[in-house]
Amino acid sequence: MGTVNCTRDLLWMINEDFYGNLGNGNDTVQDFLCNTTCVTSLNTYRSNVVSACSKDPQPLPGVPATYWADSAISTLTTNCMKDNVTHQYCVNYMNNTVGNLTTANNGLDLPTSFLCSNCVLSLFKYMQGSPYSNYDGTLAAVWASIQTTCKYSYPTAIPALAVSLTSISIIAPAYTAPACLSGNTYNVVSGDNCEKIAEAHNVSTGTLIAINSLYTNCSNLLGGQVSFVRSLLRPR
Repeated sequence: MGTVNCTRDLLWMINEDFYGNLGNGNDTVQDFLCNTTCVTSLNTYRSNVVSACSKDPQPLPGVPATYWADSAISTLTTNCMKDNVTHQYCVNYMNNTVGNLTTANNGLDLPTSFLCSNCVLSLFKYMQGSPYSNYDGTLAAVWASIQTTCKYSYPTAIPALAVSLTSISIIAPAYTAPACLSGNTYNVVSGDNCEKIAEAHNVSTGTLIAINSLYTNCSNLLGGQVSFVRSLLRPR
């Protein structure tokens, strides 16, 4: 499908639904996250998935093949937005503007200049239009109030979810019986995937995922990590 050239921080940002600056007073790490190479490689990866998997069944019932790519693109987009005047990262603008202020009304009591800023408007417009954001009924009400204050009229409806799970979570549960492991390990290298490792070591992909607490799509399999590759209870 191609290589995704993004910082590893993007993985936990997706899982934690993170929104904020990754730096400590400067934009070095933020710039590294938001570089054009990452954006381009993610979009290329998504296009490749669409092309290669268009006739395949969903990897899990209710989960589109583009799920990981779309989640990554959504997280990257919201965290890399910039003010259209100052070109400052919006996560910095928001922190610097209201970081020391308190609010008791879902942010609606914050200064009007902030609520009507390009950063706030762009963030809400994107979240409302993305099925991979955390936009819900509460945020829909906030977005409607902001528009009333700022005299705008954009859609506020909650988008249909792209994921429709009817069974287990897409996150593999942790394996809780280390006494059953043979101790056979493998050092993951760049370019590996779960299927390749499982086939090379004569174990099932499901067992490999379970005993290493990997996601079912193996997106948290990282080069350099040491993985168990054999279980005494579940040989292939």
